[in-house]
Amino acid sequence: MELKDRPVVYLDSSDYSHMSDPRANPAVVAVRDSLLNFARDEAATFVYSGAHISEMAPLDSQYTQAASERVDLMVAICGRSTLISHDRLIEGELRQLQNRSPGDLAAVSGDGEWFPNIGNIATPAQVLSAARLRSMLDSRIKESATNRKQRRTLNRYTSNSTRLMKGLSASGRTIDLSDLLRDYPMSPRDAEVLKRYVLGEVSQQRADEAFLNSLRDPRWMVRWFAQHHARLTPVGEWVRGPAARIAERMKLLMDKAARLGLQDLSGQGPTQPGLGASVDWQALPDVLLRDVIERLVKEQGNAVVFSVDDANNCCPGISTTIRVMISSLRNSFSSMSRIPKESDFADAVHTMYAPYVTIFRTDRYMAPIVSKQVSAYGTHVVRRLLDLPDAIEEALARAPRRR
Repeated sequence: MELKDRPVVYLDSSDYSHMSDPRANPAVVAVRDSLLNFARDEAATFVYSGAHISEMAPLDSQYTQAASERVDLMVAICGRSTLISHDRLIEGELRQLQNRSPGDLAAVSGDGEWFPNIGNIATPAQVLSAARLRSMLDSRIKESATNRKQRRTLNRYTSNSTRLMKGLSASGRTIDLSDLLRDYPMSPRDAEVLKRYVLGEVSQQRADEAFLNSLRDPRWMVRWFAQHHARLTPVGEWVRGPAARIAERMKLLMDKAARLGLQDLSGQGPTQPGLGASVDWQALPDVLLRDVIERLVKEQGNAVVFSVDDANNCCPGISTTIRVMISSLRNSFSSMSRIPKESDFADAVHTMYAPYVTIFRTDRYMAPIVSKQVSAYGTHVVRRLLDLPDAIEEALARAPRRR
């Protein structure tokens, strides 16, 4: 089956945990084998995201083995098929809104590029180059970075470049990059390319590509995060920042919605005014969607006039995330109230991808909420892992057949 005709499948992080567990029951093992067969036969495209990698990285060394088993299974199923990072997704959706061009955004990457824009961080080669420049001429440092984020990272190292230069000045071909590699996740093989760059044997472009190769390897990234989770590194902030900012934005949004003091949960009666207009549970998602998008556009230094339909069509990820969170909030005020959990915000990070896949897996609580919001985009939400193979078979049956 051609790539564009395959169903795109997004699993819940917990699915990889259950299927990689050596104690998994036969039914779960059967699902795992089915997914591996779908992947091997190229019948479906399974995708992961940076949110998966962040959640798989253990915070305690005793869980490293289980984390390795999870990520090994993820790579076996997904290969290098990923969804782009949240910052890229948001930028792309806002661009679609400004151009009124829904469908332009390519959210799936076949080359393992789950990470944020590389231009937002100084690469190891840039850091080393800056250390050299500082040793020769301090005023030249600013020329090594193209934006504010890169300059901040460069200054962090070059303000104390002596230790880096000591490593670079080692005799013979023994070069000590241990300080740098504690902050940058380069595998031993790719680190050798960086050393060759120091020796003048390869270009900076080749050294940067080696850094990207390490980033594209989820197994290495989870292992590296496990070893350095307690350190505040530029890569840790760069990788986890976009998802963390979305979760924080959603928390603020939930607080804002709760403060509106809506009393009529049926949406039929009068409500208190909020955000400059009287709102109810039906109108609230539209009001907050406009508010969030207007803020995001303003942060970019732009302005755009749009309708709610424009936002739904051009910014499906942003729209879905907001609507899912508001629906979840409404449940917390119902007669069968459910206290919001911290995991709800993590789930919201994942739901931004739901409109871009054919099949989206989430837990039993979130499944009906997400399903209601993404059915218009043609996404099928699966609430049980055991139901996933059948859902894929049904999607394959609906796929166009080519002669």
